[in-house]
Amino acid sequence: MAAMTVEQILERAQDLKAESKEKDEVIAEQQRQIHDFEVKCSELEASFSDLEGRAESAESEKREVEGRIEELEAKLAESSSKADDLVDKLAEVLS
Repeated sequence: MAAMTVEQILERAQDLKAESKEKDEVIAEQQRQIHDFEVKCSELEASFSDLEGRAESAESEKREVEGRIEELEAKLAESSSKADDLVDKLAEVLS
C-alpha cells in the first residue's frame, strides 16, 4: 500500500469530518422526530384517558336514566291500575 501524502491525509480528514457532520445531522433529526413522536404519544394517552373518563361518566348517566325509567314505569303501572279501578267504580255508579 502506498503511503499517503500530507495533502491526501488532510483531504481524507476533511472527508471524514464532513461525513461525521452529516451523520450528526441525521442523528439530530432522528432525535427530533423521536421527541415529536413521544409528545404525540403523550397527547394521545391524555386524550384516551379523557375519553375513558367520559365513557365511564356516560355509562353512569345511562344507569341513572335506566333507574329513572324503571321508577317511572312502576309509577305508570300504579297509576294505570288506579285509573282502571276508578273506571270500574264509575261504571258501577253509572249502572
